[in-house]
Amino acid sequence: MEGFFERTYYGNTVLNWLTTFLIILAVIIGGRALYWVISRFLKRAAHRSRIRLDELLIDGLEEPVSLLLILIGSRIAITRLTLDSAWVNFVDGALGIAYALVIAWLLTRIYDSIHKTYLVPLAQRTSGAFDDQVLPLIRRGLKIIIWTLAIIIGLNNAGYNVGTVLAGLGIGGLAFALAAQDTVGNIFGGITIVGQKPFLIGDLIEFEGKQYVVKEIGWRATTAEDWNTGYRVTIPNSKFTGGIIANVSAERGYWFEETIRLAADQPVATIEQAIQDIKDSVCCHPNIDGHKVRFEGFGSGGYEMLVLFHVASFDHRWQVITDANLDLLRRFEEHGIRIAAPMNVHVNAPLVAPAALAPAQPPASAQNGDETLAENKVVAAAVTEIAPPFTE
Repeated sequence: MEGFFERTYYGNTVLNWLTTFLIILAVIIGGRALYWVISRFLKRAAHRSRIRLDELLIDGLEEPVSLLLILIGSRIAITRLTLDSAWVNFVDGALGIAYALVIAWLLTRIYDSIHKTYLVPLAQRTSGAFDDQVLPLIRRGLKIIIWTLAIIIGLNNAGYNVGTVLAGLGIGGLAFALAAQDTVGNIFGGITIVGQKPFLIGDLIEFEGKQYVVKEIGWRATTAEDWNTGYRVTIPNSKFTGGIIANVSAERGYWFEETIRLAADQPVATIEQAIQDIKDSVCCHPNIDGHKVRFEGFGSGGYEMLVLFHVASFDHRWQVITDANLDLLRRFEEHGIRIAAPMNVHVNAPLVAPAALAPAQPPASAQNGDETLAENKVVAAAVTEIAPPFTE
């Protein structure tokens, strides 16, 4: 048995290999045990403390610290082996990258805990939605910076010359920039939205003929909810920089416009009474704080009255419009005012007999007059069936 452990494989005895693997296994078990201790005891102690920052730090540290200790212990265990310099450099390089990534993971976890516990409630207590709009961008920006620095430091730890790598990327930089035109445009669009603030999170906007409720503003795209269907949509930010945006929420109420057509066979006194009824139906409603009524003109369907009134509460607009219309109908019914009925005109095909229905040959002589008259009657009946007379 001793001879077996003394056998050499790749420059190390079986005993050295076995001992190294056992040490790595023990380090992994120790890391898991440390994670359990932090979760079970330190978290409880921090929870009893009045300072919430202790609990946040412990929550952010437990997993990355355990993994970091496992990596360090594994590296120490590997030093017991006699390895080729190329393998040693490879292991050191891989661990150098891993150390940088684990530290970046640690920092982002700590920031996420602070962000959710302190910054988000603080933004909710402040007036306005600007804080709610900026915080997600700050969070994503910091994460991008942290992970970018971690990758650069990790490559440097692995022995790579980052400057040379970046210079090498410059050859394909032009092609990459051309391929990423839309992404760059969207990022600049996001910066424009944050800077100019045409809308904020929670606003109702009208864009490209549709209405959306803004849910989230990102660096590349804005997430919104279709106001009519409730579907979640993602709109690239570059579209907002070249489009017309109407911020409905910026208006404290809602302007409603309607054209009412009255029957043209009514006397002038009736039309005057109709104008007064329209004014009375909108001026006295408690949620209407402004109105305009005018005789718009003589339309093809009757006399046209333009009604424009402002609903004070945007959320109650539909109920207010319904109340105003019902009140107007009651007033019209009381005073015998008639609304113009829509007129549909149908124009049929010209009264021309198809060639297939025409007589094969004209009458040979006047002696066949009776036959000619009978044929003409058949043709007229067929034409009448195909194209009935003009109707309104």
